[in-house]
Amino acid sequence: MPIGQTPAAAASVRRWLNMLIEGRQLSPAQRRVAGFLLDHPEEAVWLSAEELGRRSGVSQPTVSRFASALGFDGYPELREQARAQVQEELRGTGTEADSVSALRRLIAAETANLAELASSPWAGERIERVGSYLAESRPLPVLGLRVSKPFADIFVHFAAKVHPDVRSVPAGSDGDDVLVNARAAGATWLLAFGLPRYPRALQESIQFARTLGLRVALVTDSPLCPLAGEVDDLLAAPVASTLTFDSTVAPMALTMSLLHAVTEALPEHGQRWLEEFDQRAADRNLFLD
Repeated sequence: MPIGQTPAAAASVRRWLNMLIEGRQLSPAQRRVAGFLLDHPEEAVWLSAEELGRRSGVSQPTVSRFASALGFDGYPELREQARAQVQEELRGTGTEADSVSALRRLIAAETANLAELASSPWAGERIERVGSYLAESRPLPVLGLRVSKPFADIFVHFAAKVHPDVRSVPAGSDGDDVLVNARAAGATWLLAFGLPRYPRALQESIQFARTLGLRVALVTDSPLCPLAGEVDDLLAAPVASTLTFDSTVAPMALTMSLLHAVTEALPEHGQRWLEEFDQRAADRNLFLD
């Protein structure tokens, strides 16, 4: 019986692929291969590397690198293991399962990430501690490069409503100038955002900040990230890597929790500024009802 007519066998291959892929640092092209196989697990047992590349919109070498990234010598070995999964399922009774869409897979992964974050030793009370450090730093420089830049921008946008002096740090030598001036003005901490993939320029900026005497707090995805040894304190929230690009729901929840902690560490000043902002927004009719 073809695997396409045995949902239980397809579900078995999908579960096996999910276990192999979860937590791997795959390139965007490799994730296209992963996404295709998860959406069409029946394809994994018979497509050649060239055919799989064509079906998933990547090159044959990308398929080979994808298999290597999962720990196989090459794609043929991955395919043989997928076939073994099918044979194992066909020997048992199995449980049929409906096809799982990309969105449903992502929601499942992010739900697990949020549950992990709720009890993580790299969040919790650490958030309050780091928030109090950042609240005391005047000014407070904030740095995020490439994929992490939107997190830095969001933090600066909201923190500026409660903190008296928040400064966005751009990339390159301009960012070095901002750090020098911030340190001269009395800054004690730099907040850095570093999510996969980690830019070398971010590491260099963190190292430069520390030569100036700034302490560094990092928001990242894992305490084992390459930047962990460069910083003084660290908050971590896992990313979901089930689709072509990382999904960062948990890091965003961590960022908003850190903003709340900074606000709580500035009870009088922060609340007064929030109320003043709300009044200005109302006076200017800034937002739609």
